[in-house]
Amino acid sequence: MKFNSRLLTGFILLLAGTFFLFYEGQGNFVPRSVKELWDLGHIGYFALLIYILLELKLLKKISLPNQWLSFLVFTLVLGTLIEVLQYGTTRT
Repeated sequence: MKFNSRLLTGFILLLAGTFFLFYEGQGNFVPRSVKELWDLGHIGYFALLIYILLELKLLKKISLPNQWLSFLVFTLVLGTLIEVLQYGTTRT
């Protein structure tokens, strides 16, 4: 298997981003715009996750609509799992 520096960078960023899914953030004393920007991190996290899955070519043999459906189901299940894991924390 050929070394892919973009894939390795993606994995490192994904691992670092996983920490922030469970980190409270800046607290209650920051402007609302900062809180909203913080919440947009989920979009970047899941986009990076989809990029990694595409680079790994795990779903290359199925049609494009089925790839989209697979990505949708995968992100919904993972997002639900993350919310369940966050239940006992101060994260809202």
